[in-house]
Amino acid sequence: MHVRSPYPVVVVVVLVVVVVVVVVVVVVVVVAAAAAEAVEVLKKGEWKKWEKKKKLSEFGRKRLRLSWIPKLNEKPKRVLC
Repeated sequence: MHVRSPYPVVVVVVLVVVVVVVVVVVVVVVVAAAAAEAVEVLKKGEWKKWEKKKKLSEFGRKRLRLSWIPKLNEKPKRVLC
């Protein structure tokens, strides 16, 4: 009888564990950052502004970031010959 080597199984298990650990670390960092931001907001008393920002972030922060650049907000002017 041929006995299969356990190495592929070990490699797969190690990879799964590494991926799970990385995901957990990322989630913890994101939650900690959000909590820190919430604490700062509560200290400053700018809760309404933060809520508005949070709603905007649901639509996409890229659009918000781009809206601060005046040139992108301007409508293209027609070139008159």
